[in-house]
Amino acid sequence: MTASKLSCVFQLDMKDFFQFNYVINKKVIQIMMLYGVIMFLVIVGFELAKEKVNFIPILLGAIIILATFGVLFLNMYKKSKKGWALNPAFHDSMKLEFDDRGFVCTTLKNSASIPWKKVMRVLESRKMVVIVISATQAYMLPKRVENIEKIKKIIKSNCDTKTCKIK
Repeated sequence: MTASKLSCVFQLDMKDFFQFNYVINKKVIQIMMLYGVIMFLVIVGFELAKEKVNFIPILLGAIIILATFGVLFLNMYKKSKKGWALNPAFHDSMKLEFDDRGFVCTTLKNSASIPWKKVMRVLESRKMVVIVISATQAYMLPKRVENIEKIKKIIKSNCDTKTCKIK
């Protein structure tokens, strides 16, 4: 029942590493954003409840919240830049081949064959699909590849619905 293989060839860049870190940390970022909005609303609520509204606490609260997110994204950028520098294998073009048994990732120097049963999670953002194999290993698939929708169908049909978070 082996279907024909679908393959794609692409070149990763540092922006892809930043997008990868965003996808991996998306839930934490969303929780932090929700917390930031709630804290800002609490500050505004307390100030509006007073007889005389003082805009300084509102402004300070907004600055602190924005600074927190600025530090978060700066750290994510630094982590991405470091990851890019430490992984020269990702600087070469990559080829991914998908079928109903798994997928194969091939670079100039390495090749790895991953069966679907080893896939822990599949995550998606607007620009990337991330296939997580372990706590320290994942494969990045930029959505700019030509046949991404067909590849996503293969991934969805072969991964558990609990672990596959792609549309």
